[in-house]
Amino acid sequence: MNDPQPIVPTASEHDNSLTAGALMAIAWAGKWAIIACTAVGLLLAIAFLHLATPRYMAFLQLVPTEQSGVQVSRNITGIASLAGINLPRGQGSQFAFALETMKGRDVAMAIAKDQALMRRLFAKEWHPERRQWAEPPDSLRAAKNSVKALLAMKISPWTPPGASELQEYLQKNLALSEDQKRSIATVTLTHSDPELARDMLAAVYRASDEHQRARMEGRTAAYIDYIARKLQTVQLAEHREALANALAEQERMLMMARTGQPFAADALGIVSVTDDPVFPKTLVVLAVGLAAGGLAGLGAAFLLHRRRLQSAIA
Repeated sequence: MNDPQPIVPTASEHDNSLTAGALMAIAWAGKWAIIACTAVGLLLAIAFLHLATPRYMAFLQLVPTEQSGVQVSRNITGIASLAGINLPRGQGSQFAFALETMKGRDVAMAIAKDQALMRRLFAKEWHPERRQWAEPPDSLRAAKNSVKALLAMKISPWTPPGASELQEYLQKNLALSEDQKRSIATVTLTHSDPELARDMLAAVYRASDEHQRARMEGRTAAYIDYIARKLQTVQLAEHREALANALAEQERMLMMARTGQPFAADALGIVSVTDDPVFPKTLVVLAVGLAAGGLAGLGAAFLLHRRRLQSAIA
């Protein structure tokens, strides 16, 4: 006996009123197109997995540095205000500020001084034989410049990579996530070279902490100088005592800034790198390839159905 053929809507049926059964019939009639497109999608996904450059993620967890005596500092700040001076109110915001500066120009300028690290990061623009920076070849440069000129866009000449290019890289590849409840922040950096990702993230952490340290050291030194001069003019005993206590607290903070220990953010361990690439994700790419191929196959099946209808009408 012959297998029953699927019932496919004929030219007399209205396309806009297709039932679920009719849609299944159309898909079954075009099953080979769906299978072929799905296979092509899977093959393209596999090819992408082989051709894509894998990227690894370096990560570091940070917590606010324990600032013993912060509450005492706040109390002294309140007392000192009676003497007509304003002092910084603790280190509560230093941690958040440290996280924000990791993508800033100050950190990028500090890291850019490490030429060995810059040569690794911008390897395409460094010629080890000539030991100098050089513009990488770009066959599309003329076309790009023509388009920019047509759109009245600025055409910037090539320059050796520096703080600006490094900051742009950090803006794209450095990610920050903070758990407000536990006061833990996770900083991640992705790159195709896992060792470079680790070294770069460590450099970002050091530069940010040094920037915070220098910033607070300069401010605290200025407060110490101001309080010392204020003590020479204040006669009231209560105000002199408040100023003396404030001076001692500021000197303690200055000492903490000069100890060389982490100032604003403490690292929970060392910078680590994922064992497996975070991009591309094999299962995700295969799933997308299968889904895209299947959808393309369905579209092809419906096009074949419409062509059959048109042929029947003709």
